[in-house]
Amino acid sequence: MKKLIFLLLLILIGVPRLGSAQNLIQFSKGISSPEDLSVLLTRDFKYKTEYPDFWQPASETLRLKSGDCEDFAVFSQAVLSRLNIPSSILIIKFRGLGQMHAICIFRKGRYYSFISNRKLIDTQTTTVKEALSQYYPDWETITVANNHRQFLTTIMRCATDSGLEMKLAAYFKQE
Repeated sequence: MKKLIFLLLLILIGVPRLGSAQNLIQFSKGISSPEDLSVLLTRDFKYKTEYPDFWQPASETLRLKSGDCEDFAVFSQAVLSRLNIPSSILIIKFRGLGQMHAICIFRKGRYYSFISNRKLIDTQTTTVKEALSQYYPDWETITVANNHRQFLTTIMRCATDSGLEMKLAAYFKQE
């Protein structure tokens, strides 16, 4: 009887997790560019605020077809890594607000682009500071995070341009 219960638990808990990882791999096969990813996110996924906030694994965002900004950043980073596109998750804190926003930023050629929620934004800028200042002029701090919600470094807006770029460059593989 114990073996039967264990087997049922294994089937109910273990197999979906393996299937979810396989689903993410399968989903990624249909994507050949960040543009493809953005089209699919916009068409097939819904923005949904969570309370309390929880960073979903990429496979969970795929299963639910919904998430909030950091869920889409984690998901985008997972898919971009399957395309061999280095990326980072940036948490942006806005001046004077208790709000934060997560994006997945990467380079296309010499310029930075990012996915914010489900939208691809091509910046035509060569520095992270320019890219963020162009689209988020009220940013105060940037925190680089990994997909496990581990915060790797935080940069204040008052940092010099070269100091900011050098610190952020450590989290990107330069082309």
